[in-house]
Amino acid sequence: MASRRYLSSMAKGVGIMGTADFLVQRAQHTREGGTSASFEYDKVRGAVLMMFVGGFSAPFYAEWYRVADKVLPGKTLIPSLAKGVGTAIITGLPVNMFFLSFTQILTALMKGTEPDLTAITTTASAKAPILWRNGIMFWGVSGTINFMAIPAHHRVTFMVLSGAVWMAYLSLFQGSLRR
Repeated sequence: MASRRYLSSMAKGVGIMGTADFLVQRAQHTREGGTSASFEYDKVRGAVLMMFVGGFSAPFYAEWYRVADKVLPGKTLIPSLAKGVGTAIITGLPVNMFFLSFTQILTALMKGTEPDLTAITTTASAKAPILWRNGIMFWGVSGTINFMAIPAHHRVTFMVLSGAVWMAYLSLFQGSLRR
């Protein structure tokens, strides 16, 4: 049963994030004055994002949500708020830092270049405070809705959809995925 839960979460996560990244890349291209004819999908970026979601975040959060429901049972406001905001506070910074590092290292490796670990560490350190603050606000609200209103078997899907919105924010408004 657990392996089915993980595989389902991973498959949905990869599909949603792959589609969302394609749309975000198109939006970035258009925002920068590009045309449909000149658009080139960055397959490496798409593959890296799908690997992160399918290989780490979807199975990690499938298990995290299961444990959170056992520790703080209930779908009313107080336990949902505690689980949602608690998840954002506890996992937000480490997961975002892992995401930034993983995507930059794997992108460099897939493009055949040596990852600049000093630059990656410096970038992650500089972005950590704002990512954590904004992440707590975004993921706290999203997580509270998730624990309060979304059935358990759809929680990872809802959060991957939320992750697509978060990725669009990072990419379009912060430029975090392009650096």
